[in-house]
This record gives sequence, C-alpha cells and structure tokens, in this order.
Amino acid sequence: MTTASKCKDRAGREEERRRLHKVVDAILDGANPNDVDSWVRQTLVGIGLLIRTAQDALYYETGRVISGTDRPHGYFSRVGAVSWKGAAIDGDPQRAAKWIADGEDSLETPQPVEEQQRALAALLRPIARISLYGPLEDLAKALDVLPLGVVLRIVAPSRKKKLHGYEEGLKIWRARKLALEWIEFQRHAKLMSKTEAEGKVANAFGIGETSIKKEWKPKVKALFTKAVAEEGLKQAETDGRRYRELASSKLEKATVARELEHYASVYGKERLDALAEVYKKRKRRRGGKASSPSKAVRPTETRAGARSVLRRAR
Repeated sequence: MTTASKCKDRAGREEERRRLHKVVDAILDGANPNDVDSWVRQTLVGIGLLIRTAQDALYYETGRVISGTDRPHGYFSRVGAVSWKGAAIDGDPQRAAKWIADGEDSLETPQPVEEQQRALAALLRPIARISLYGPLEDLAKALDVLPLGVVLRIVAPSRKKKLHGYEEGLKIWRARKLALEWIEFQRHAKLMSKTEAEGKVANAFGIGETSIKKEWKPKVKALFTKAVAEEGLKQAETDGRRYRELASSKLEKATVARELEHYASVYGKERLDALAEVYKKRKRRRGGKASSPSKAVRPTETRAGARSVLRRAR
C-alpha cells in the first residue's frame, strides 16, 4: 500500500471513529421529550452503523460456524469493564482470515438453512445477553433449537394471517404488492388511466379486475401493515410524477436516459410480466388445485427476472 493510500485509509478510519462517537453520544444524551421518535430513529440507525462497522466480526463468527468449530457459551462479567469470559477459542491469523473470507462469501452463496440458523444464533447470543433485552435472548434460544426441529413461540408462524399460495404465500403477496405499485406509477406517469393499468395487471395475472380492488388492496395492507403498503404506493406515485417530468423535459435525451431506463426496468411491461410469472408458477396442492382463489389462464410473454424481481420489496 502506498503512503498516499495509507493516509487516505487512516483518514477514513478517523472519520468513521468521529461518526460513531457522535452516534454513541446522541444515544447516551437520550431523547428530547418533544421529539422522542427522532431519537428512537437515530438510535436504531446508530445501532445499524455499529453493526456495519463490525462486519469482520460477524463474518468471522459466521465462518467459524461454517467450519464446524464450536465456541463455549461462556458468561459475561459485569464487574468493571464488561467482558465475555470462558468463550475464547484457539486460533491463528491464517484461520481467522479464512473464517472472515468464508463468512463474507456466505452472503453470496447461501448455506444450508440449519447452518444459517446456527450462525445467526451464535451472533445474536452474546449481543442479546449483554443487552439484557429479553426478547432478543428468546430469539437467540429459538434459533439455537430450530436445527433440532423445535419451534419456540417467538418464531412460530402466526395462525391469524393465512396467506393464499401453498408454501409460497409471502412471495406471491409481494408480487401482488409490487403490481399495485406498478398501477400507481402508470397513472401518475400519465402512461394510462388507473382503470387501464388495473386491466393490464388483471390480464397479466389471469384474474378478474375485481380481485385487485376487493382482495389485493385490503389484504396487502393487512399483511404488510398499512404504513408500509402506503409507503410503497407513495413512492410509486413520486416515481410516476418524476417520469412524467423527465419525459416532457427539454433536457438532452442523454441527460435523462439513465433515470428513464431505471423507471422502465422497475415499472415496464417486462417487470409486470415477471411479477405475474411469480404468481403463475406458484406451487400447487396435491391434485393440481391452486391454493389461491385466482386462476392463471395463460403464460406470460417474458420469463426473465421472475426469480430476482422480488428482491426490491418496499
């Protein structure tokens, strides 16, 4: 590493250190009684920043679990400086570097679900115990026993909210949620009326338009919460207005091309077809009867992107 690179790296660390100190100071200062919500939001962001800064530690623990190396649970000493006793394991620089690399690689290469559960439990257990926050400890315990086939209450599926879509209900309802946002974009971009957009969606999914109004809209709000559902629709509206502004702009085409391409990829016909494909390819119960009340009547024109299209869930 050159001297200039070292200086730049050092300056970056110092900036990160100042930012983290500021975050911790704000947490310790506590909330302004007139704006508690602002403090809560910033505190949660701060916790996220701390975790992001400590990514190598998370990768290390994940890699350790993948390697099959066990760590004792140990205990926490709260006398003087807080420390984790009785949990040390032997290691060397080469093995540590491999664990960190393996942990980072696991983000791109999904591991067996049991391994993911063990890794997450290993990360969460010390954080939960030192935080003294009961629900986190309960979650860590639940993750510990999931590989044994034991499902504790905190991770048990809700019996109140039944999702249509055999074994794939959440994915199917995300597709419906994004389709509603597709409709919202089209009408605010003035590409078509709301009725026309609903017709396009109904045709792509192979359902009646009444299902969109009477079933999809209220169920999406119930499943994802009203605030999250409305947030997605509001963003689609904002994107639609921005698209209309760019499309009618007198700016050079090249200047706005990237933004227009982005909107086309998120709200274009291919996107809608991919969402519909997720719905139509849903698993079905034995005997061929779909668990969803809606029936798929014809294949979509585009199959590309059906697997990745749901990564962006608002």
